[in-house]
Amino acid sequence: MRIVVALLLITAVGGVGFLVLFQGDGPGKGTHTSVRRDTPRRGNDTTPVEPPPPTPLPDIAKTAKANPFTADTQRELAAFVEECRQRGAEAVPLLLQLLADGKDRKLQPRWKFVESELIGFPTLRAAYLTALTSIDGPEASFAMGEIMKELRDAQESFLIAKELADRDVGGWTNDLLRNAVADATPAQLDLRRAMVALAARSDPKGTAEAVLRDMPRGESKEDGRLLSESLGQLPVQIAIATTESLLADRDVTYAAKGHLVRAALNRPEPDVFRAMRQEVLRGGLDKQLRTAVAYAAANSRSFFNDAAELAVAEASQDTAKGDAIRRRFEERMRVAEELVGAALDVDMNSTTDMRAAAMRRTLAAHRAKLEGK
Repeated sequence: MRIVVALLLITAVGGVGFLVLFQGDGPGKGTHTSVRRDTPRRGNDTTPVEPPPPTPLPDIAKTAKANPFTADTQRELAAFVEECRQRGAEAVPLLLQLLADGKDRKLQPRWKFVESELIGFPTLRAAYLTALTSIDGPEASFAMGEIMKELRDAQESFLIAKELADRDVGGWTNDLLRNAVADATPAQLDLRRAMVALAARSDPKGTAEAVLRDMPRGESKEDGRLLSESLGQLPVQIAIATTESLLADRDVTYAAKGHLVRAALNRPEPDVFRAMRQEVLRGGLDKQLRTAVAYAAANSRSFFNDAAELAVAEASQDTAKGDAIRRRFEERMRVAEELVGAALDVDMNSTTDMRAAAMRRTLAAHRAKLEGK
């Protein structure tokens, strides 16, 4: 009796199937035939699968072009920012592409910051940048850090730097200060102050040096005030070291050094006055700069601040604080008299030297103000 056995073996190895046929009269008498048949490859296909492209962001540029100065456009931009926030890291490369395209449009008369927060969207780029700042995560933080290196607009750089500061990301202060308007108009002064204050919050020593380095050769009260603010945020010993270093720098102009000594001596700590006295005694300052030191010490803003602080302490009946202010005042007054005498090379007790008499009157006026006379 003939026995016909058909055995089909399909193997997944290599995706090839084999059909093995046995036929014969019994065990050991059959022959077999193998038939190779190609089948689709499965399992080991190494062809990369391209992910689907991200869904494009809404084309707000078209809306901005059609209706630039309308409330509806501002609402649509706000919705755009919210969508980017929700999409997260996926939206970052899309926003970078929009910024790289260079398209922009004015949407409000001017930029407006209230307590360092941008109000509305003054430009199309401002909407893109605001959307980027709304996205959490390292992708957005890294992208903002890279953008800061390229920005040349004061408002845009302030918008990004503030977000980086809030995220405790560093390395942007020089980029921010580069965009601070050197010859600011009255309308730009508030922004410049905010930029310097923000930079000083992150890197006070570097900010003080940058403000001084970029200071114009002519006198500028605004630059002096900015320097005072940034230098005033330094720990006292770093402020002293910074002052000494910059006074010794030959590339720093006389006008800038004048601002520097006034900024340093506006601080309340008597240690600053002692350090400046030592600087005078070392002989490294010329006569003109020593005179500037003397007048800065005698007219230090710290004396005026003491009177204001004491008035507040007395009004709140805070006796301990009032006593501390008086002690600090007296110690600073004593060191200031020594500093003025050394800087002018006069005996402050002299009754014949007109400069000594003038300085004594100035210092006495501070004491009278403190005592409410």
